[in-house]
Amino acid sequence: MTRLLRVVFGLCLGAGASLCVAQIPDSTTFHTPPDTVQTYNYDLDFGVGFSRIENAAGKNERFLTLAFMPEFFYGDVSIGLLLVLRRHMRTGNLRREDFNTFSDYLGLIRYVQYGEEDEAPLYGRFGVLEYATLGYGQQINFYTNTTSLDDPKHGLAFQYEDKGYQVEAMIGNLPASGIFGVRASYTPIPHTTRRRLQPLVLGISLSGDLSAEGAFINPEAPGQPFLLDPPPAGTTGVGQGFADGRLFIIGLDAGLPLHTTEQASLLSYFELAKIFDYGMGVALGARSTWRFPERRRLDVQFEQRLLGKQYLPNYFDALYELERVQQVRLEDEDGETLEGLDTKRNRLAAQRGVRFGSYAALTFRSGHIFRLQTSFERVWNRAHSGWFHLDTRLRSRNLPLHLRLVYDRINLRSFNDLFNGPRDEALFRVSLAYRFWPFIMLGFDYQQSFEPVKAEGVVIGRVKRQRIEPRVQVVLAL
Repeated sequence: MTRLLRVVFGLCLGAGASLCVAQIPDSTTFHTPPDTVQTYNYDLDFGVGFSRIENAAGKNERFLTLAFMPEFFYGDVSIGLLLVLRRHMRTGNLRREDFNTFSDYLGLIRYVQYGEEDEAPLYGRFGVLEYATLGYGQQINFYTNTTSLDDPKHGLAFQYEDKGYQVEAMIGNLPASGIFGVRASYTPIPHTTRRRLQPLVLGISLSGDLSAEGAFINPEAPGQPFLLDPPPAGTTGVGQGFADGRLFIIGLDAGLPLHTTEQASLLSYFELAKIFDYGMGVALGARSTWRFPERRRLDVQFEQRLLGKQYLPNYFDALYELERVQQVRLEDEDGETLEGLDTKRNRLAAQRGVRFGSYAALTFRSGHIFRLQTSFERVWNRAHSGWFHLDTRLRSRNLPLHLRLVYDRINLRSFNDLFNGPRDEALFRVSLAYRFWPFIMLGFDYQQSFEPVKAEGVVIGRVKRQRIEPRVQVVLAL
């Protein structure tokens, strides 16, 4: 982390001195729609410059980059497009990873969105998903489909609320089977003016992973890495993985508002979740919301968890695409080194005994200008169980500085692991731009990603990559 902070500082100095820079779209960029309904607005990001991207061999390659990422807003509708051309400085060829799959071409449409999540009766989004959560977060919590930049996914998020009914749904990748979630809630007791009788909220949810990726476990020794193919002749002490089918999670929840006004609300809730063919867990928590003038809002959530054997909370989390299947090196009893696999499903099967855990989250928003979102969870009696999430955004046409910082880390042992933990268990991204002239902002993007490793067309793991790309944002009248 110390080395990374030095890189960020150096890039800030370089961005201020450079006049030839290029905006490299980050799939986690958020938009700033106008506050006035039915008002047309836009943002134009484009430029030209030099990029440094780590290749599959771990070496940096340099590219001349042309980038164009406009965003258009009209009322509740917003659309973001994406076009990037990277030409290799040595060979003169276009970067192959940018145009070698159907998803790359579909990625020209970065997102199409209607409404704002949790702020309107109807919300829908197609494209990149930024930390999607289902219900109270026991099954899907801060899931993102942007951990890979060379293999982009386009998902769907949806919310609708009307007269005591609410439906929310999420699909991680529309062109292919994968992660999904749906929840329906209902208020059986009508709203009343009497303070003593608050409307109870009942919900039912279903989520799962329909893909074959990450479905293998070690039946002989759950939790231990395994081989996907039969072990070579003479190999001992190493097992072969077994496909355990698709994974489904069903949940029931009940929420009781304890205090509700236009400015503040407090809700207590109970949630039970069951992973089919595995275990179940229970959560008891509270969620509070405060609304302030000028569209400022603070959300706080805290819950205690009782976790049964073969159960993991927040199964589809921010780094699930990394945890789903990973390559590992293992040794047989004779000391021979083999390329093995491990999966989150395998670790799920290895969970034994009853455990207790805690979860806390905080989100602060100031209109569409500033947002701070952070959370932390921990299983008390299990080592390497901490999970930390941070997402900070600052962006406005009236401010000289635009900032986006995202940081996720899993398997925390202590606070020190936030900065010095294993490299392959964290994802860090920062995007910074400063207004040096009235219509031009200069900066940079530093992006880490986990790119898929495939064998015979099947994803068998992910490898961490990083890229550093300059950025210019130009605002022009259309």
